[in-house]
Amino acid sequence: MKAVVRSAATDFTPVLLNNARPPTCRSSNSELPSCLNLSSTWRARSQHQKQQTRQVHLLPCKVHADRPANVPKYFLITDMLDGTKEASFRGRHLKGTPLPVPVSYSVVTLAAPNVASPVSAPRHRDDDDDMHDDMGDDDVSSTASASTVTLRAHNYALAPVIVWDHDQLPNVHTSGALQAMAWCRLAEAVHAPVDMVAQLPVPPTVEARAA
Repeated sequence: MKAVVRSAATDFTPVLLNNARPPTCRSSNSELPSCLNLSSTWRARSQHQKQQTRQVHLLPCKVHADRPANVPKYFLITDMLDGTKEASFRGRHLKGTPLPVPVSYSVVTLAAPNVASPVSAPRHRDDDDDMHDDMGDDDVSSTASASTVTLRAHNYALAPVIVWDHDQLPNVHTSGALQAMAWCRLAEAVHAPVDMVAQLPVPPTVEARAA
């Protein structure tokens, strides 16, 4: 079980990995290859030494740039008493909260892959095709994106990932990253023995509704 989240403001992809086994994943994002082989990443993750700590910010916007930036100098963050954070980005007020990663998971950052060329696969015409054109009964070539890329983790430790939203704290209804964490907890509860379900941590949203 893993969740892939895209960071628009960075040149890497944060990936949530289940510590129990080496994972593989498929992505529906057109910017990523259809299949990511993370086996070598898993080995590299367990072997490399953490030399420095980096911070990952998931911003609620798209940054049309792909180059280094002095984030600590220009992205000024205020730590609030309740553990949340506040900042501003290009005049917009942001509120952030640490990503609640489950205990059995860890986050790594992967270098952005060079997506391989799409592989052309033949597609046979069917009756529905004749309704749209009269090209004949010959086979039609259709291009399908299918590539496998091996990724490796960066050689540094990660501080807790911060999820940001405009003018309000992010929640499971507005943040895909928080939704992914909720699914991780759900998957853990579904596959856990019945006598262990009561011991699993309750998501913050459920606790708030119960109160």
